[in-house]
Amino acid sequence: MRRSLVSFLSKQPKDRLFQLGIGAGLVIALLVMAVLGPYFFDPYSLVTAPFQPPSAQHPAGTDVLGRDILSRLIIGTRQTLTVAGIAVLIATTAGTILGILVGYLGGNADRLASVIMDGWYSLPDLVVALLISVVLGPGAVNAGLAIGLALIPQFFRVMRSDALSVKSATYIEAERIMGANTLWILFRHLLPAALPSLFVMVTIGLARSVLTIGGLGFLGLGVPPPTPEWGSDMGAAKSAILSGVWWPTTFAGFMIFIAVLGFNQLGSGLNSLINSRRTS
Repeated sequence: MRRSLVSFLSKQPKDRLFQLGIGAGLVIALLVMAVLGPYFFDPYSLVTAPFQPPSAQHPAGTDVLGRDILSRLIIGTRQTLTVAGIAVLIATTAGTILGILVGYLGGNADRLASVIMDGWYSLPDLVVALLISVVLGPGAVNAGLAIGLALIPQFFRVMRSDALSVKSATYIEAERIMGANTLWILFRHLLPAALPSLFVMVTIGLARSVLTIGGLGFLGLGVPPPTPEWGSDMGAAKSAILSGVWWPTTFAGFMIFIAVLGFNQLGSGLNSLINSRRTS
């Protein structure tokens, strides 16, 4: 199996492997910062005067309270990835189960669920998450729940599509004739067939979650201060932009860009490899 994987990767175009490598490298770097950052950086210490520009001592400058922005950005990686992980876990679980179930069963249940999810999907993630966050209030868990609920239709549509394409296969018909129950068919056949698409959807969902977390934090409905989080730190410094204090929002926005780029590149690379393997 290892040799076949190496052989398969060696036959892929260099641009496809480069894309996958860039995405994996950025995501691994973010994970390393999230895990090791708290052991080396303190995001709460008042190290110098407020709004000091970038310097050799503080490469990203200081924030409104005089805290080191670089430390807060690195520690904020853990908070952002945690909320994104909660959101994707909720969306993956609910969207996958519902999508595969109604896709396999069909009928009125499928039509009703599809209409509801299509209407839900037509709304931007940030709008749905914003409305839910207003009801639940700020906080990491609430933000993860709000974003997860907003992402459910995306997972539902992909999983339903995969279920529809697999349920008419000959081996599924044979299982039904032999008396296999619905749960056996769903978890033994339909779910494994949908896993490649699910892996790609998870990376894309993480990218969208990071972007939405930043938006909620900027609006004051994400992770409340003083906990370091990229969007919240951007929101805390937005009033200072007109005074020429550009570094707090710029560096936080750059971290959001890097995270979204990493997950998107990883998802695109996986999607290309999976599709090429299916057609090979």
